[in-house]
Amino acid sequence: MTSRPSTGLGDRLARYRKMAGLSAQDVSERLGGELSRSVIANIESGRKSDITVDQLLALAWVLDIPPVALALPIHEPFRHVQVVKGDSVTQSMTAATLIDWFLERPGFNERLKPAGPGRTLVLAILKALSRYQSDRRRAYLDSRRTDEQKNSDPARYAENERELAASRQELLDLGVDVAERGPLD
Repeated sequence: MTSRPSTGLGDRLARYRKMAGLSAQDVSERLGGELSRSVIANIESGRKSDITVDQLLALAWVLDIPPVALALPIHEPFRHVQVVKGDSVTQSMTAATLIDWFLERPGFNERLKPAGPGRTLVLAILKALSRYQSDRRRAYLDSRRTDEQKNSDPARYAENERELAASRQELLDLGVDVAERGPLD
């Protein structure tokens, strides 16, 4: 049987909320009232399944789970999930395949169809961003070392700075806004 990705959203939300030891009221309060206790109850009961991306991310943050755990039925990997429904087109796949697509796991692209220009750009950005974040974390850790530690291997620190500058430039070349607006997360 094929269902929509939102089928079971309420059950998933209730499962993770209970695992976190939170009441619906607790979740609402941690969300700053963005979703009321009654809206959370409506989601959990299945009366409401249309939540915004902002709400999905906020719920996942409060529950300390990856957003994919709410968005898709990860506990039912072989359930068929309908992605597109139209007059002449119906596309469904297993939840496991959909999770691979959602997470853009290697190999998924080749199974379905060749990557188009949008996907090619997104994949390049994701790869470059991963490299940049890694370089940024390394530079942050370097900045916390003592002068004695830094003087022990100056070439290493210089290379780390070059790699950070190169990965930043790669993102800029891809049209990514790399203006840093806060502490390293």
